[in-house]
Amino acid sequence: WNFDTFNQKADRIYRMAHRSPDVYMEKNEYASSPAPLAPALLRDFPEITRATALTMDENARLRAGDVYSTESGLLADEHLFSIFSFPMYAGNPETALIEPNAIVLTTSLSRKLFGDDDPMGQIVDVQGWTSGSYSVTGVIEDVPDNAHFTFDFVTSLVSEPEYRRNLENNEWRDSNWFTYFVLQDGVNITQLERRMAAFDTKYMGHLEPEDRMQFFAQSLTSIHLRSDLNFELSANGDIRIVLFLSSIALAILLLACINYMNLAIVRSMKRAREVGIR
Repeated sequence: WNFDTFNQKADRIYRMAHRSPDVYMEKNEYASSPAPLAPALLRDFPEITRATALTMDENARLRAGDVYSTESGLLADEHLFSIFSFPMYAGNPETALIEPNAIVLTTSLSRKLFGDDDPMGQIVDVQGWTSGSYSVTGVIEDVPDNAHFTFDFVTSLVSEPEYRRNLENNEWRDSNWFTYFVLQDGVNITQLERRMAAFDTKYMGHLEPEDRMQFFAQSLTSIHLRSDLNFELSANGDIRIVLFLSSIALAILLLACINYMNLAIVRSMKRAREVGIR
């Protein structure tokens, strides 16, 4: 129940997913989105204060000197830390991911790669989605287990040629990224959803019907238990299983209460006889 609630803006953070004419695994709803979506949301919706694009970089191989490690990471833009509450011990959260070939480590990974040495400015070789040499620009607290996506490092998204190409070419057909945004305090998401049809037409109207997407927002705190889309960032839970197990727990508790009441009544009758005799 408490997934993603550690984020200070959890009640105002949303993920933009989409529906597509293309059906995959018997579903036509996808958690991913195109690269130009985040800047377009900021341009067209004044009530959105921040938007970020990211994607997973799973099973990447990292090397620092003679130390090797296989980790799961993110590719994200510079707005990641202004949306999600990942406290940074070293570096500037506003600028850590602006430059190409920048990498932010968690404290556990920093100790694994550099021990007690200061990691800032050190070079880490990454063999993953985007391979190359990265300079450490920040160290953050380990990601809580109750986040719907977890990672050990973050590399700057501008290091990824495909993302830059999609952004520069205004490519709306490729949905290889994940878009999150923050609403202004006091703004209801329904105000934004009323204008999504016009937004879809503006940016999808020039595409062939089979390439057009219909975007819809998902509340951050509902993703883990209530989202079952194609290409989720990680395996989610299921609200039906939680409710089923909770109902079993309540039934057991009810039976225990009934048994206790029966035993108490029987015992009270015995005690009443003892009191009468005394």
